[in-house]
Amino acid sequence: FFGTEQFSAASLEKLIDDNYDVRVVITKPDSKKGRGQKIIESSVKKIAQEHTIPVWQPNKITEIAEDIKKIPHAAGVLVSYGKIIPKSVLELFSPGIINIHPSLLPKYRGPSPIESAIFNGDSKTGISIMQLTPEQLTRYSRHFILPEIGEGGQKKLLSAKVLLIGAGGLGSPIGIYLAAAGGGTIGIVDFDKVDLSNLQRQILHTNDEIGHLKV
Repeated sequence: FFGTEQFSAASLEKLIDDNYDVRVVITKPDSKKGRGQKIIESSVKKIAQEHTIPVWQPNKITEIAEDIKKIPHAAGVLVSYGKIIPKSVLELFSPGIINIHPSLLPKYRGPSPIESAIFNGDSKTGISIMQLTPEQLTRYSRHFILPEIGEGGQKKLLSAKVLLIGAGGLGSPIGIYLAAAGGGTIGIVDFDKVDLSNLQRQILHTNDEIGHLKV
């Protein structure tokens, strides 16, 4: 179980109450808070200790890779942990890691979805459970740290359908960036032909395509 925030603590308690075999809890290192810089332990850590569940607090996730390998058939649950899990660690879990997010995605993809729902007076909210492949989690990890995107936004992007009208000087780089960012399905409409004089800016095309239709 990966988690650090208060929402993580509620999720961990529910797993324990429902008799799931939580082998180990992984949470961020204790932090200093307040004027006196007092060391504060997360609620997740306290709950784990109350139930005699081992607690790991690595500065870097890779530090515990060998320990994870010792857990047979490890499956992971990630809830507001606060750190990106690298591909090398994700691949140690079978069938994988699921991520629990406290909103009805794609709404409130950022770091404070519960507070946002209360602030906006929502009459209904919920929980989203998602799973990305290890390669996707690594490839798009920089997207996840952006509150405007997060994992929920990336999931929506991966299932999106985009129709690109024109594959010229503007359409070409846009198409490449959409593909690189994880756009699910990209359609292109363009009835023009590839011309040598345009190749310096129409970067979707090559010399071998000169004289041929762009699409």
